[in-house]
Amino acid sequence: MTRLLALVMPGQEAAALAALPALIATARGDRARMRIACIQPLPPPRENEYGQVVADTDREMARITRIMEATFAAATRRFTDVPIECVVRFGAPPREARIETEAFAPHVVARFERRPPLGAIRYLLTGARRSRPSTASASAATRATRSAAFWRRAMRVP
Repeated sequence: MTRLLALVMPGQEAAALAALPALIATARGDRARMRIACIQPLPPPRENEYGQVVADTDREMARITRIMEATFAAATRRFTDVPIECVVRFGAPPREARIETEAFAPHVVARFERRPPLGAIRYLLTGARRSRPSTASASAATRATRSAAFWRRAMRVP
């Protein structure tokens, strides 16, 4: 089964939510399993107006995790035919993105850019499903063709 990873970096949540139907249509067309990885920096402890710690870092991470999972669960509730899971990772975003990519071993990685209203999706194909050995120029053509094929399938109505 093909695996699709959507990396959501800090500040890209709105772009990811806007592009989610297209990603899910892509996953549906390829019968892929999808993981939404929300990556956040470590939050500082929350303090009240007197400087007293109200919630430590662990509680803040739990609160952010609940919010992110609830947000993406509500957005993906109507797409029951595609297996979707949401994970939240805390730490340095580039490092955590690399760790998540290595752990999930996806065939397709989707990243988002902050461009209203729909956001831009960039697919980075990992090359795990290459049908033939190729040179650098043929590899780029294969990636462009595969990406276009994903979009053609995504625009079909199931």
